[in-house]
Amino acid sequence: MTRSAPFFSRFSHRTLEFASDLFRYWSLLSALPAGSMADVVGRPANQPLLIIRQVLAEYGRYRPANGEIDTELVVDAERDHFELLHVGWDGVQRVHGPVIHIDIIGDKVWIQYDGTNRPVADELMAAGIMGFEHFQVVLRGGRSRYGEADEAVRKLPHLEPDQDSVPMKGSTFYVMDDGQHAIELELMDAPVRLSCRFTLCHPPSVDLAFLGLLRELMVRLGMEAKICDDVQPAHSRSFSQAEFPDFLAITRHYIAARRAE
Repeated sequence: MTRSAPFFSRFSHRTLEFASDLFRYWSLLSALPAGSMADVVGRPANQPLLIIRQVLAEYGRYRPANGEIDTELVVDAERDHFELLHVGWDGVQRVHGPVIHIDIIGDKVWIQYDGTNRPVADELMAAGIMGFEHFQVVLRGGRSRYGEADEAVRKLPHLEPDQDSVPMKGSTFYVMDDGQHAIELELMDAPVRLSCRFTLCHPPSVDLAFLGLLRELMVRLGMEAKICDDVQPAHSRSFSQAEFPDFLAITRHYIAARRAE
């Protein structure tokens, strides 16, 4: 069982939008119950329901390799509730539980649970009914040159170059994916700074993963952190390593507020 809802879905225009908006949204990461969220792109009222049903029906074609286990699709169209279940036996072990759980609440698609190894958010994104919002923090300051900062970033665990990014002069893109969360990083030159972001569709466990990554980078690079979001004037500044406990509490507050929007 792998990550529940991908930190971000990899879509071709992601990086261009990220750059042109100056990373307006970020960007990765427990104040709310477990869940993943994304906006429903403007569509006829019944179209998201039909697409979600079709996507889950496609997932339902695949049965577990072990045991006598069936898949069942449960749709409550009146309440906009969808579940794909596994029901059966694996030897003497009873199997009954959700594989995917999706709700439409207001104008948002909530991926409440995804126990697959092919993230359902990717499929919904490809079908055009989801658009992900992000939370972003930029690290800046410090004395590291671009090459030194790049070397330090490359030593992080679970980090790989972002193969879906569009090459841009003075920028290098990475993805940190630990199997449950994905966080995007962009290292920029002149001046040297590092953008870190994750999608708000992540489960709330991404918050601590994101903040832990920020703390590690602040130590390695000697940088300060600034939230790139609508914040109170008192919080629209850079936070030093010594202020990290305050930064942690403030950042979690704003992440929770963004999820609740």
